[in-house]
Amino acid sequence: MKRKRWRVILLAVVLVVGTTVVVSWSNGWFSSCDIPESIAPDVGLATPEAGGLRVVEQGFSYPANEWRGASVGAMLENTSDSIAYHTKITFTLLDADNQGIVGYGAEDDLIPIIMPHQRIGVGETVYPATPVAAESTVTGFRVNTETAQWLPSDALGDDYAPVTAEYRGAVHRNHKPPNTSQLHFVTKTDNCRPMRGWSPIALFRDGSGTLIGGTNTYVGLSAGCTRPGVEKWVTVRGLLPDAADDARTELYPYCDIQDPPNPRTFEPAPTSR
Repeated sequence: MKRKRWRVILLAVVLVVGTTVVVSWSNGWFSSCDIPESIAPDVGLATPEAGGLRVVEQGFSYPANEWRGASVGAMLENTSDSIAYHTKITFTLLDADNQGIVGYGAEDDLIPIIMPHQRIGVGETVYPATPVAAESTVTGFRVNTETAQWLPSDALGDDYAPVTAEYRGAVHRNHKPPNTSQLHFVTKTDNCRPMRGWSPIALFRDGSGTLIGGTNTYVGLSAGCTRPGVEKWVTVRGLLPDAADDARTELYPYCDIQDPPNPRTFEPAPTSR
């Protein structure tokens, strides 16, 4: 059972059997927090003992805009009893023959933490990087995952809980150019110390609830990971699908217990652990 955590402004002075005990606080966070500051790279297993990550739902919109970008999104589930720590995500766009299309400028992403049996969204807006790719027709996509470490379920301490977000809506400054839409949301966290942030992920659904794409954002989420109730406006990478029902948009903060590695350069190393 999680210990009850308290946030206060002043130092607490407790009298116990005539002895004064001073409980120290730092930036409003309880000092006895058991969330570790970091995870050593040799901790855990290279693969879980059972289960793993699976795609439970996916969808895309193509073309998502006049530059023939594809908005792709998926819901991942950790079916294991272990924590998936630092999972690299890449997307492979498929042609009519179900073959990977070479030449799309897909960027990698990184999910810092996926707790046992947790579901979390992944998404991206992908653009053709070559003329050949621009002439191809996207008919689907694959989600590729590679997890660096599988940790015991209690490796992050009893005080850790995933950071979530309440989505408040989108604002479109201009529907034509990319990078002119912003998402408004408020983060929620019960963690006993600040987390470190990476870009959040948004998943888009149409009016029937069907998943039709996703995206990440330009702005990191360090402020949103540090404390609850933080209002954030983040600029979307690319355009939102035209059929997206804003009331059904979901947003997933990516928060880590330490500074997360850069997903563009991070390479999970296979081990024999």
